[in-house]
This record gives sequence, structure tokens and C-alpha cells, in this order.
Amino acid sequence: MGSRTTRWMTIVGLACAVAAGCGDDDSAVDDGGRDDGNSEGAADADADGDAEPDAEGDGGGEADAATGTLSVLVTAHEWYDDEGHPAEGATVAVDKPGGERVEETTGADGRATFGAIDWSLGDASITAALEGYVVHSRTGVAEVDGEVELGLFRRGPSPDLVELSGTALGMAADANTLSVGTTIRGEAYWSDGPDWSIQVEPGAAFAIVAAERHSGPGFSGQHLEMIIDHWLLVDHAAITAATTFDLDFATGATPTVVEGSFPMPARAESRLRTNGLGWITSFLTVGSATVSYPTVTDPASDWNSVEYTVEYVEPAGVDVADVRTQYCLVQSDNYSCAIEDGYPAAGAQAVTLLDLPRMIHPSGLTPYPLHDPIEWEAWDNEVYPLLVLEDDAGRVWTIRGAMDATSMVVPTLPSIVDEAELLGTGVVEASFAIYRLRPDDDTLWNTVAAVSPLILEL
Repeated sequence: MGSRTTRWMTIVGLACAVAAGCGDDDSAVDDGGRDDGNSEGAADADADGDAEPDAEGDGGGEADAATGTLSVLVTAHEWYDDEGHPAEGATVAVDKPGGERVEETTGADGRATFGAIDWSLGDASITAALEGYVVHSRTGVAEVDGEVELGLFRRGPSPDLVELSGTALGMAADANTLSVGTTIRGEAYWSDGPDWSIQVEPGAAFAIVAAERHSGPGFSGQHLEMIIDHWLLVDHAAITAATTFDLDFATGATPTVVEGSFPMPARAESRLRTNGLGWITSFLTVGSATVSYPTVTDPASDWNSVEYTVEYVEPAGVDVADVRTQYCLVQSDNYSCAIEDGYPAAGAQAVTLLDLPRMIHPSGLTPYPLHDPIEWEAWDNEVYPLLVLEDDAGRVWTIRGAMDATSMVVPTLPSIVDEAELLGTGVVEASFAIYRLRPDDDTLWNTVAAVSPLILEL
């Protein structure tokens, strides 16, 4: 069987997981068979407004210390729903500074308000849960964060998607890797061999984007050499039930080729500088297709940047505003990516790749207690930590920490959630990453660094 991926599932579970909202700016990191995985990106992040702390200096002392409040807005997002709607009936649990836990249920406006909070004792943690949705937590919440918004997204792939499958005819070799995606929402596919299967949104016409590729003879170490045997762009009518359709590379598309470079992480000791493989792909915010692949990536002679040659195709009807390109360094299950608008660009790219955080606890693959402090060292500033717990179908719980935090404690689940039912028993796999918000839009992130999955003991 091949690999089928949805825009809401990733090897690091980052798909739209970072905070309040979740755009479709998701990306997939598929390194041509060296280290299969993906890093879905450009997810909407929390854009909470600032709230001024009480500066009246009324000398109220301890009597006023516990009169602080915290407002939480919970939004529910159906499959492929960016905007969401107020989540009535969600359970919100708050661990107050000092340790007391309280729960409230959101009203019709999706809000829950908590009083008697003594912010002088420290920060709070918030967890929101609603049946059928990914649980969402924020740790390190401070008074200045104002109203905190938590977005809850439907678990697993949409049940309304329909299957489109077939065979790719005219491949250069059946052992080559085939990738197939579309210009509408759904699940893409990549694997070796000519047989493929994807899932698409019913009732909408679309274009199929397919590529055949294989590693070149010079693919070794930090030198990537990949041959793109074929590109294919083909229109397809809307479908409402399972459909078969064969692709024919005899009518292939001609790609655009660009050459350029992007900087490595600045820290000289970064293992991405000595072991990272350059990887550049482009994806659609409105569909599942990958529309660019690199043919060559190499460290520059000064070892401060990665030089690349990339091919890309432009599906008809796709606005360039709906295209994102990710410039990445990949090292096994670790990677760092910067997301930029548009198709791959020629020349030197002014992007920033974050360095990989150094995990302190846990370290390695030894199971680590779920609720023990998770600790790390980050080499970059103005970054947020993100922990994602996953099952076989994708994300089940996302936990975001405060900016520049170096530790995090996974909160206890709200009372309506059974931990064993959500996470199973024994151990659960979790992904950890740090990300930075876009300087021009602090509701989106544009650079992320993720480490190998963690094993947490239940």
C-alpha cells in the first residue's frame, strides 16, 4: 500500500495545531523516500489581544489579589473550515495560578469566563474539549494575554470525501515514486509504483497534479539529486461516488525550472548544518497537490546556505496567492522549514530557518511520564513550543506553550474526557516543535523546527 496523507495529518502533527485558528496553509515534507514525512504549515496561530494589568495602586492587598478574570473563546471547526463558529457546550478546564482547577461550559457565544484568579501567583493553563474534536490546551497563560481563543478541529479525515483511484500509464519505471494530488480539498498520495488512490471533496470539479520521480545517481549525504521523470496536469469533472481514472504521462506538462539558495540555521554547532538535507516543495492552500520538487540541493561552498534547483508546475485556475513554498533542512525525523508565499523563487531567499531545539526531558526513545515536566533548550528567540499527541488517525490533543518557554507540563484532561479512551493505554506518541509567527501577520506562523517523536508513558 502507498501513503495517503490528509492536510490535517502530519508526521509531527502540526497540521493547523498551533492555536486559535487553523488556515489551510499546510505543507507536506516528502523527501523522495529518504525520510518520508510531512510538515504541514502556515497554520493560523493565536492572535489574542493584550489586556492592561490593573495599575490603579488602590492598596487592596490580598483582598484584591484574587479578583482577576480570564475569558476563553472556543471555536469549533468542521473539516476544511477555516473560520469556525462559536463552540457552544464545550468544556473548558482552567488550572489557576496556585494550582486550583475549575471547569465551565461555554455558552452560545463560545465563551467561558473564570473569576477569582490571583495572577500574582503565576500563569494559568487552559484546556478545551468537545466530543469529536481534537482537544486543545494552552499553558503559560498570563494576564496580559487577554481573552484566549482555542480552536477545536474535527478529528480524523472528513467522512464526506470520496475515492478516486487508478493507474499511471507511461511511467519511466514502475519502481519510481508517484505522487498524486488535486486542486481541491482532500487527501494526496505518494508511493512507489503506478497504482494510486486519493480522496477528494465531492461535487466540485478539479485538476489532478501528478509527478513521477526517482533518486539520481549522485544522491548521497547532504547532496540531493532527484530526477523528475514526468509532470502531469489534467482536468477532472466533479465526482460524488468512488471513481476510477487512469493517468497518462504521454500528455505530460512542462515544468518551470528555477535556481536559488536559502540560509542554514545561523548557529555553527547546529546539526542541520552538518547533517541536514535541503528540500523544497510547494503546496496549495486550497488543495492536496504538491506542485514543485527539487532536482538538486547542495550545501554552498561556505557552508552557510543551501543551493537548489527546483521544478514546478502551475495548475490552471489556481491563484498564486493560494500557493506556498517551503524551504527545509531535513535530518531523519528532524526538520526545520520556512514557509513563503508563492511558487519557488530564483536567487537568494531571505528566509530564517530555526535551529532544532535540544530536548532535555525526555531524551531518546525511553518512555517518559505524560505529566512530568517536558524541558528543552532553544537557540532561537520569539518562538512558541507545540506538543501534539497522536493516534493512528492523526492528532488527538495539541498543547501550546508560552513564547520562549523552556518547559511545559501537560495538563490533566477535562472531566468529560476519558484519558484511556482518548490516548489508549501504555504509551502515546507525541511530536514536539517550536515555531515563530510571521512578522507581517501574527495570526500565522512561517517557520518551524521539529524533533523526532517523543514517547510518553500514560
